Amino acid sequence: MNEPELSVFEIPGNIFGLRDILEYGDYHAVIAHTPPFHALLPSLTSTSTILYDHGEPPADWFPSERIIREELIRKKQTDILPHVDRVIAISEFIAQSIHWPNSIILPNGADHLWRKYPTRSEKRANKLPKIFCVSRLGPSERQYKGLDQLARLANDLSGMVHICVAGRGSESDQRELNALGLDVILNPSDRDLAELYSNSDAVVSFSKWEGFNLPLVEGGFFGCPGLALNVGAHQEVTPFCFNSYEELKLYLMTSSIDSLHQDGERMKTFITRFTWEENVTRLIKILESLPVRVPEDKRLPQMTRFRIQIAWWGWKWSRTLGRNLISALANFFKFALKRGRA
Repeated sequence: MNEPELSVFEIPGNIFGLRDILEYGDYHAVIAHTPPFHALLPSLTSTSTILYDHGEPPADWFPSERIIREELIRKKQTDILPHVDRVIAISEFIAQSIHWPNSIILPNGADHLWRKYPTRSEKRANKLPKIFCVSRLGPSERQYKGLDQLARLANDLSGMVHICVAGRGSESDQRELNALGLDVILNPSDRDLAELYSNSDAVVSFSKWEGFNLPLVEGGFFGCPGLALNVGAHQEVTPFCFNSYEELKLYLMTSSIDSLHQDGERMKTFITRFTWEENVTRLIKILESLPVRVPEDKRLPQMTRFRIQIAWWGWKWSRTLGRNLISALANFFKFALKRGRA
């Protein structure tokens, strides 16, 4: 059975014209997952609206963006949440943190990699347990993702376990984390991630804030126990939560490959409910519960459509030009650096 094709269009970062398209699009519902799309919802009158909340880390952890993040949180509480039809939170923790009692808890699915690239063999017998971490690697994310503690663990358990971290980042991020003693895999593909999960004995996270923590559950489908600090939504997604760095480290010190594989079986049982089939089934019920609005017989004016198309074309062209320019400059400086060293 062929899956139905989705109509996908790319929009500019300033969401110019998007409200007009949604208002005149004859949609049953509009679901917004993140800012700035959340802010559009109260202005839509011809469709039902759902704010899907994945949460926001504390603004204080992002000094350069703190004021902007604080304003987003304030506006969501006062100007957006009271004016949408449904609010969905991805965990109990997020529902509590946004202080919206009517939130519907709808956890993420996490079986997509496992279904697309299922593990092909039993866990191999390794000399050392392989511990895997998936994280954003940029400087602004490292504080709350706890990569400093991951590096500390790699040093404290050197010769006892092998620790690897993979995630989105730059070559400079890789160099800086290598200098801390971490083995880094930069920007892995989905296939790469599936391979890493299937060849690991445990997935670890020292994140200090998580609304869900997808990698812990993704790894669980490949038989990896998810070891994490007891913060955020971690108790909801893994049975292996620890109250401190020392407690987690001691657990690993006293674990073997066999015991971690047994933990992985327990993990698989714990996370069986986190499937996209379950998520979609429940989301359909939420959509069916929305108020039915009879759309007006109206079309997007041709001049408005033309202005939007021109703005979007200009945005795509300037973005492509900017990326090509940055790439060319980066290649030039690399070449100049090599010539300087020669």
